Amino acid sequence: MTPGDVMSDLTEDDAEEGYVAVVYFHGMGSQRRYEETSRLIDSIDTYLTNADGEFGAIRGIRPDIELPNTDGGKSRTFIRSWFIRNKQHSKAQEVRYYEAYWAPIMAGASTPWRVMKWMARRVLQPWHTLRSPWRERHRLRRAALAELYEFSEGSPDGNEAGDFDLLLRSYGSFERLDAQRAYPKGTFAEFKQFLGEDGQHGKTPDVLARLHTLANKWYAFYRNAEIRNAAWLLTILLAIVLSIYLLARSAAGVLRFIADFVELPLDASLSDFLQERLIAGDWKAAAGLVVGVLSLAGISKFLRDYMGDVEAWTTYEETNGNHQRRSKVIAEGVSVMRHVLSDDQCKRVVVVGHSLGTCVAHDTLLSLRRHNKAHKTNDPADGWMDLNRVQHFVTLASPIDKINYFFESFRSHHHRYRRVVDNLRGDITTPPFSRDGKPFAHWINFWDEADVISGALHSPVGRKRLADKVDNVHVSNLRFPDPGASHSAYFGNKTVIRTLFGAIYRNRHNFSDSVDYLGLGEETGRHKLTLIAALSVPWLGLAYAMTYSVVIGAVMAALVAFLSGYWLLTRKSGNREPL
Repeated sequence: MTPGDVMSDLTEDDAEEGYVAVVYFHGMGSQRRYEETSRLIDSIDTYLTNADGEFGAIRGIRPDIELPNTDGGKSRTFIRSWFIRNKQHSKAQEVRYYEAYWAPIMAGASTPWRVMKWMARRVLQPWHTLRSPWRERHRLRRAALAELYEFSEGSPDGNEAGDFDLLLRSYGSFERLDAQRAYPKGTFAEFKQFLGEDGQHGKTPDVLARLHTLANKWYAFYRNAEIRNAAWLLTILLAIVLSIYLLARSAAGVLRFIADFVELPLDASLSDFLQERLIAGDWKAAAGLVVGVLSLAGISKFLRDYMGDVEAWTTYEETNGNHQRRSKVIAEGVSVMRHVLSDDQCKRVVVVGHSLGTCVAHDTLLSLRRHNKAHKTNDPADGWMDLNRVQHFVTLASPIDKINYFFESFRSHHHRYRRVVDNLRGDITTPPFSRDGKPFAHWINFWDEADVISGALHSPVGRKRLADKVDNVHVSNLRFPDPGASHSAYFGNKTVIRTLFGAIYRNRHNFSDSVDYLGLGEETGRHKLTLIAALSVPWLGLAYAMTYSVVIGAVMAALVAFLSGYWLLTRKSGNREPL
């Protein structure tokens, strides 16, 4: 297909050489092949259409297929499109959309009951992390320092921006073998003693004083975050337990009603069964009814298909069967990327991921870097695959930090093991995110505080400098902080789609010329009061169940009425920044 097939006034000479590839990694759940990628294309097309051609137009959108271009590869279907920059006679840019489709690999990975037990064990995570030595769970500690650096604009009161990197490098030194011998417990108190060794580190008294002050802020920031995490997790667990309890009580009440008041044409034996078992509120029967209600409400499907994907993906024990699924998912991502990067006609690549797909995409890129390092150790950006063509990585609703917090944070008494795992994995200071000590691929992460799955990303931070970072951009998608709807609303947000359009079709926000971050985005806290009201409901429910207080019951009912009314008034209002 040529540009002449797209618009009658164009000829083959009007096509730019080569094409831009977009590799899309879909999110968790029973996704249909090409559907998520098509949604992305539709969103960009809608954005351009609503702009009345001011920024150009996409034409000739259609599927196509390519033969394998690597040993052991397979044919790849993609969606081809042509971008016409303006209505005048201009060059047409070809853009091909590929999809890393991994849903079938995860099918049937778990059961609702198994997922519920797996989720319940996560509640104790804050307790485990707070009790662990400061020397361990190093990626969590570094992420907290990176977050403090980002949201305090690099220099809290009394500190200089360079102090952060000094403290980060000192923390890395605290893990060395000689430091472990001198400070075997690895506590925060010992870390502060370690900082005081001015002779060893060559720091002036003023610098040491600032580092001690910053270290205290770092520890307090981390501790407060863990307290908030514990409160969140307990609230969610309480809400789930109360919901199941209310469903069970309601189910038992329904059974009693059937047995007591409904005239049914039943034979004697079934009547006896109802009278003897159901009138007494048989909890086994009620539990069966609860499971049925959960299935009808789609909760069982959510646990099995959505959270089941997360459980399988976060299985790092290689002796576990689910780890094989995880490995196959990464292998599929690598195969798609290898197919694209092996084509000399591909000029550059934009990698886009949504939800759990961002984790798959991230691990795929890190896996490509490891393959390259094996082929060309002096330049991991080149070798097996040319990672220099990966110039944008855009993540939407990413749970990368949450997965790091709950599943990748580990303890080990072996210093070398922690180093080996961390160095093998790679971070944002390694290709394709960094090259020759400078940021290279621009990682843009869109997140929404109402979307509990998403968040600002700080765990990819490196060991020595904080200037290399994920470009976290906060967007407030909806007027009501509906977690489920907010998780999918990025594709209807003008800021998100405008940025994607610029990266894909205009090569904007590229670090090749200058490192220019987009900024933090919209201010957080828009939904603060609504979220506080929602989080108060489970605790009020617990207080009411313990006291049967009319006042508590009235306050809880008022909050539920407010939240329900607010949701009903805003649920059809669409995105706050429509396309």
